[in-house]
Amino acid sequence: VGGTCSLQNRLAVDVDQDATGLPSLTAGLAIDPTAPTITSIFTDKVTSPYDGLYAAGEEITIKVTLDLPVQVVNTPKLLLETGDTDQNAQYESSTSTTTELHFTYTVQEGDT
Repeated sequence: VGGTCSLQNRLAVDVDQDATGLPSLTAGLAIDPTAPTITSIFTDKVTSPYDGLYAAGEEITIKVTLDLPVQVVNTPKLLLETGDTDQNAQYESSTSTTTELHFTYTVQEGDT
């Protein structure tokens, strides 16, 4: 297998790749090109028989389950359709795992 690769730092700036004079390194590197897929999205609230109806001020936890583990580097956002002005649910790092991301949202007056 042959090829080239480019390296970037955390700011997405190309890293100087001039390695003249450095010893050669051989290492095993396996890259899995399979992107994680969302397998389910669910909430902790059961409002039956009126599923999906919530009161202003009510906090909802939304859980997003993935088929592969992920490493969260930045703060993920979950955009919710809440009416005229959509809102983001807040990521909860303290309760999330590598395969289940947790978000919370407090229902606002006027959400539809």
